[in-house]
Amino acid sequence: MRILLNAATMLAVGAVLWLGAYLEWQGVRNVVRASRSQGWPSTSGKVIGAETSRDTSTDRDTRQVHVTYSAKTVVQYRAAGRDYATNQIFFGQTLGSSDPSEAELQRLRYPPGAGVPVYYDPRQPWLAVLRPGLHAEAFSLPAAGLAFLLPGLVVTVMLPRIFGTWSGKPDRPGRDMGMVVAASVMAFIFTALGLLALGAGLRRMWNGHAAERWPTTLAEVVFSKVESSDTRDSDDTPSTTFSPSFVYRYEVHGVAHFNNLRRFGHIAGQGQDWAASLTARYPLGTRIPVAYSPADPDIAVLEPGNDSEALWLPGVGLFALLFGIAAFVWIVPGVARD
Repeated sequence: MRILLNAATMLAVGAVLWLGAYLEWQGVRNVVRASRSQGWPSTSGKVIGAETSRDTSTDRDTRQVHVTYSAKTVVQYRAAGRDYATNQIFFGQTLGSSDPSEAELQRLRYPPGAGVPVYYDPRQPWLAVLRPGLHAEAFSLPAAGLAFLLPGLVVTVMLPRIFGTWSGKPDRPGRDMGMVVAASVMAFIFTALGLLALGAGLRRMWNGHAAERWPTTLAEVVFSKVESSDTRDSDDTPSTTFSPSFVYRYEVHGVAHFNNLRRFGHIAGQGQDWAASLTARYPLGTRIPVAYSPADPDIAVLEPGNDSEALWLPGVGLFALLFGIAAFVWIVPGVARD
């Protein structure tokens, strides 16, 4: 029985390490390619395909229906005397989002038949993107890899002690060591997630503050939609959250741009009255001022600055980080002594 238990433990830890290493390798490769793409040559491309899709899934516990919107854009280009095609907008892009404006934004930016610049690797011309450079999304995959790797490495280091405990005293079948491992993994997960949330939240707050000094131009709302999400708590009490989303069009130096960002660090969903007030503030077809980044006009925001909503993500991140550190300092040693 002990041999089977040891083998199952090693297989589980190995699977976690393999998954973490794979995600980390993919993520680091994306970051490296994104950094290099800033110096890649460009060529003219043409959008030959643009598809949007809507997928739904239901959580068995909460009975919440999750809706995911995605868009696939295919651009044909010619490089080094040959024709190629790419669907890579930028390195680190996500495949789907619960926000319908994300798919609509991509469809509007890259309509079928439109000509767009394509940036390709001169050593591998089949590797190309439409938006070169390092984007924040490129760090999501390396962060996910670390979230698997760190706990897996901790358990790997402790495996000899775990196996020794299981094969030792019959009156203590490794239950205590299992608690130590669980406490260590919990501490690592909270620390890693806290760092990610805190970093992302502070970056959004910085962007919101910087946007107050950005130049402005008039934009027109070209897409407006409110998504509702129904959930049930442990008492089977239903609740509904509403998430409004917008896409607006604006011009900078005669070039059309599209964006869907209302405020840096905004909360995605709240009550129906809150969603209705935002929808009334930005009705379809209305013209409103928008602040855009002078360094990258594709980045724009309807409401520059920060409010209390911007504090949620860094606040949650700080709490998780402090809890993870406290677990390392007090909980894990306490469990080990007991």
